[in-house]
Amino acid sequence: MPYSKENSCFFEIAPKVEELLLQETLITRSQEVLPTHPLYEPFIGPEITAEVLTTEFSSTGSITTISTPEAEIISGLGGFVPNTSGELVFIPPRFHLGPPAQIDMAVATHHLAQTSRLKNLQLSTDSQQSGIVMFTREGHLTDWQRAIYFATGQSLPTTLVTISHQDADNSFTRQAVIRAQPNLEGFNLGKLNVLHLCDPVASGMQQIAVLEYFESINSLPKQVIIIAPMATRFGMSVIECWCRERQINFLGLTCATLLDSYPPLFYYSPYPKSASQIARPIAEIADQVLSVFPETRGCIRCNWTASLMGNPELALSQSEEELKNLGTSNTELRQSYSWFTPQMAKEVGLLDSYLPFSTRLALRRPS
Repeated sequence: MPYSKENSCFFEIAPKVEELLLQETLITRSQEVLPTHPLYEPFIGPEITAEVLTTEFSSTGSITTISTPEAEIISGLGGFVPNTSGELVFIPPRFHLGPPAQIDMAVATHHLAQTSRLKNLQLSTDSQQSGIVMFTREGHLTDWQRAIYFATGQSLPTTLVTISHQDADNSFTRQAVIRAQPNLEGFNLGKLNVLHLCDPVASGMQQIAVLEYFESINSLPKQVIIIAPMATRFGMSVIECWCRERQINFLGLTCATLLDSYPPLFYYSPYPKSASQIARPIAEIADQVLSVFPETRGCIRCNWTASLMGNPELALSQSEEELKNLGTSNTELRQSYSWFTPQMAKEVGLLDSYLPFSTRLALRRPS
């Protein structure tokens, strides 16, 4: 049976979070050397140095954001990919489509599983007390069960939940609906300490709906971990606030940036204006290139499902429609990045920073 909570706490928390976003949270920056699994090692080496942004909400809530070549082409500035002639061209994430994007997302989440903040949570990898819920439509692309296995050797019980929006009479004009009761076979619900939720985060509405489902069956965990390669600061803040009100620890894991978002739906997700949301701020590389990337304020992706799982024609037509409303086009956006060539990137020591696994694999180019 479908599950939906019309009086979801999301609608109470979201307005409060809009005000809280004006307040600065504690931000720290560091570097971490993350090991690479032998599956990826021939092309990206045995380890990778990641720029790490840690956003602390409270003593019980934080977000880890990493910058690696794979993270940047999923949810950051972009990266170099081969065109139809085999030449490398720089593209923003919205033009990184289909299986190559899926491959880089899996590698990026593999490195998220190796971060120190996650590894310090001992119970997060206990198969008797943990579980993974992947949301349809994009949650399974994180490949989180395998990422945890690569990092720890543990196989956590995993399930899919089919969730979507339906029209509703509220300020968001919609509410989240779980279309069928999730199959929680293998979940030790009476002793569930850690719950991993996998899906991009826009408003956070769907993640709250799943947490409220677990609340309805008296199976709330002590720790919630959100694995969202693409995530907005607003959405992550909503989930963290919901958890804090229930004294549940919260950890968010994401790639490259905590994206901006705008009301009323908080779905449009542009590259952030604030350096405090960026794992590797543009300012840090501006002196290495002629100018900052010209169109970074644009949304990293249009229809996330179309770009990651659809055919290229669908993804590009969706992108064209959105960019038209913003006064630009696919062609204009591509041209605005054309000045950043592989040769220029190599001369300033940036080529490896924007050469993701999928590109190395396509060109059979080892590390």
